[in-house]
Amino acid sequence: VANFLDLRGPMAYNYVPDTKVPIADLFATYPGYLEGVLRGDFGTMRMNELRGMLFARKEIPIIELVLERLPRSLLLLGLSVTFAIVVGLVAGLLSVNYKTQRTNPLALIISLAGFSMPGFYVGILVLYVLIWVAMSHGKWVYFLPTSGYGVERHLLLPVLALAVRPTAEIARLTAELLGEELPKDYIRVARAKGLPEWVVRMRHAF
Repeated sequence: VANFLDLRGPMAYNYVPDTKVPIADLFATYPGYLEGVLRGDFGTMRMNELRGMLFARKEIPIIELVLERLPRSLLLLGLSVTFAIVVGLVAGLLSVNYKTQRTNPLALIISLAGFSMPGFYVGILVLYVLIWVAMSHGKWVYFLPTSGYGVERHLLLPVLALAVRPTAEIARLTAELLGEELPKDYIRVARAKGLPEWVVRMRHAF
């Protein structure tokens, strides 16, 4: 029975260990924790390691876990920022009605909707759509992986979830600022000189 309990783990039996710490102990130990952080010591974390048929507790330095996952986080952050800047600028340029020199109402609604949704909510919606598509086929068909790590298809959903909000904000700001520049005198002068419209928009207004 003991071996079976160790194999299943305490969470299988709805057992949550009591981890409450008295406030006095917290204030007493916090300065020492901050001193260790300044030295690069973030403490240790207890993790279960499967050895044969049993789980064994293992103390792992937190700094090792951070450094192990830092390259993946930086890659995800870099791709998300790049996606947000490129797509946001293009969407902002396409959102301007160059006849009225104002932002298209539909583009404004879409950008505000995207800016209003946090990343975790976008992630939930995307997962819901993927599950619905998989179930609608009568069998589990995954077009994109919903877990794991990789540098190809695995990054598409996380990048999308993280980049929706900044993309919408960049698009909105680009459209608004571009709409403010188009009525100005130097734009009229550039058009009067006979410059192509794309040159007026990109080289001067943008």
